[in-house]
Amino acid sequence: MSEFTLLDRQQLDTLLERAQERLFSYGVGFVKVGATPGAEPILAGSGTLVVIAGVYGILTADHVLENLPRTGRVGLMFGRYPQGPVHRFTIAMDVASRLIIAKASGNESGPDLGFLALPPDAVSALKARASFYEVVSRRTRMLSSPPAIESGGWIILGVVDEWSIFGPGESGFKGVKHFTTVCGGSAVSHEEQRDGFDYLYFEVKCSDPEQNRPTSFKGTSGGSLWQLVAQLGPEGVSIKEALLSGVAFYQSEIRDGGRTIVCHGRRSIYERVVNAVLGDRAEQAVPRDAAERHARER
Repeated sequence: MSEFTLLDRQQLDTLLERAQERLFSYGVGFVKVGATPGAEPILAGSGTLVVIAGVYGILTADHVLENLPRTGRVGLMFGRYPQGPVHRFTIAMDVASRLIIAKASGNESGPDLGFLALPPDAVSALKARASFYEVVSRRTRMLSSPPAIESGGWIILGVVDEWSIFGPGESGFKGVKHFTTVCGGSAVSHEEQRDGFDYLYFEVKCSDPEQNRPTSFKGTSGGSLWQLVAQLGPEGVSIKEALLSGVAFYQSEIRDGGRTIVCHGRRSIYERVVNAVLGDRAEQAVPRDAAERHARER
């Protein structure tokens, strides 16, 4: 089998279809739940379940965390069940620990990056229905020799507010809101470095007649950008690796029928986030069995 770098539209669509189940297991949406029964839940952003040398949490944008309540409970919507059963999974914000990696700038220049460390009971419950992406085992490679941005395909994963629907109750609930996760493929046009952070620019068409895409990507803030490293074999294109490569935090105005979604890039995740979460332990954090665990996850 040979690895290739450029994908045509059909190959990218195939990769996207095959990647969804794998990527959905890492994605979550933050939902503000109403204090009164039947009140409409509000989508507050997206995030990615990650583990950093034993620290379990949700990687997201700082402005998403800033918009969440400090006390009470916040709901999580799981990306792997976009059409799945009604559920109400919440975490106690009083015992979750917020970490500002980069305070939100409020504009496309950035930075805007945060991490929510989860309490043990939430981690145990989440492991039963989702997956945590191992960051540290990939750190050295993603900092020293990541795949070129032209390689494989790129996918954005997050919950889209435009596609949410609030309706009458079911399964014992007074009211139910259905959220939809977008897992859309496109291309990264370029990357930039500024003030110790890096940025990737994901270009996406809005309301593409050939693909089911939203007009606005509001709600995907804090969601993940993935690079799919592809390989071509006897049965066609397949995924060699799915690499967490970015955190979305800003969408541009519509220009020429599309938007640019600005994301923090690989150095921001594998250096700045890891250093902030682990502190002095960051340089000694790579476990001896990292390569073996990495191989199992792939």
